[in-house]
Amino acid sequence: MWTVMSIVGEFCRHAFNYNVIVWQLVDVMEMWFIGGVYYYTLQFRFRRYFPLIGVLYTLFALVDMFVINDVLHGMQNGLFTGNNYTLVVKHILLVTIILLYFEQSLRHLRNVALERDPVFVISVALLVFYAGTLVLFLVRNNESITLKSYVLTIPVLTVLNFLLNSTLAWAFWLVGKKQKKVLEPAPPSHFA
Repeated sequence: MWTVMSIVGEFCRHAFNYNVIVWQLVDVMEMWFIGGVYYYTLQFRFRRYFPLIGVLYTLFALVDMFVINDVLHGMQNGLFTGNNYTLVVKHILLVTIILLYFEQSLRHLRNVALERDPVFVISVALLVFYAGTLVLFLVRNNESITLKSYVLTIPVLTVLNFLLNSTLAWAFWLVGKKQKKVLEPAPPSHFA
C-alpha cells in the first residue's frame, strides 16, 4: 500500500504539482489496513466496534481534510495543508490497538518464542514508530520550540522509519519460517 501510494503521490506531484491529498489519504488507508490486521488478530469483544471506529475515523479525516484544513483551497493556491487532528487521532488509535494486542498476548501466553512471531514483531515495530512519531509530531507543532530543535526531529524520524522498515522486513521473513517453540518446563518430580 505504501509503495503504490508513493508512486501515486509522485505522479500527482509531477502531473498536478500537488500531492498533499494523496498523503492525507494514506493516513486513512493505514488505519484501515493496520486496523484490519488487528481485527482478525484480536479476540476481545471490543473488536466488533472496529468497523464503526474505522468509519468514524474516516469521516473525521475527511472533515479534517476538506473542511478544517480546506485541502481544495490549498490545492488551488499551491499551499500545504496539514491534517494535524487526523494524525493525532490515528496515532492514538493505533497505539491503543497495539497495546490491546500486547494485553491479549499476556493473557493468552503461548508456547512460542515471541521474537519469532511475525505479528508480535510487527506490533513492536509499529508501537515504536507510532509512539515515536506522535511525540515528534507534538514537538514539531509546539510553537515555543526553537528552529534547532525542530531540525533535530528529522534525523529522529529517519531512524524511526529505518527501524520500522527493517523490523517489518524481518517480520515478513519470519512468515515463511516455522515458529520455534519455547522449551517446556520439566514435569514436577514425585520426589520433590
